[in-house]
Amino acid sequence: MVRTAASAQNPSTRGTPSPFVRPAGTNSRARWPAMPWLIRACVAVMAIFVLIGALAPVLAPHDPVSQTLVDRLSPPAVFSAGTATNPLGTDHLGRDVLSRVI
Repeated sequence: MVRTAASAQNPSTRGTPSPFVRPAGTNSRARWPAMPWLIRACVAVMAIFVLIGALAPVLAPHDPVSQTLVDRLSPPAVFSAGTATNPLGTDHLGRDVLSRVI
């Protein structure tokens, strides 16, 4: 039997598995549930942002750069003077705020 310097100094470490070797039968998919909840929440939020960014042309109700000076500074739809065509209202140039946010 060949003894290494580490086993010669501490005989109690012989036979204990190394923390750097993954046990047999485990795969990378098992790591997702083992992640802390905060990391999973951050990954989920980032995935939602990427999905919204990819679908922005479909989700935006109006062209974000088109100007309609007649509709400028209209309030959001939750106020009595607001309309459903511009749910978040318009800015000082009449551009739809929701389209610009998306």
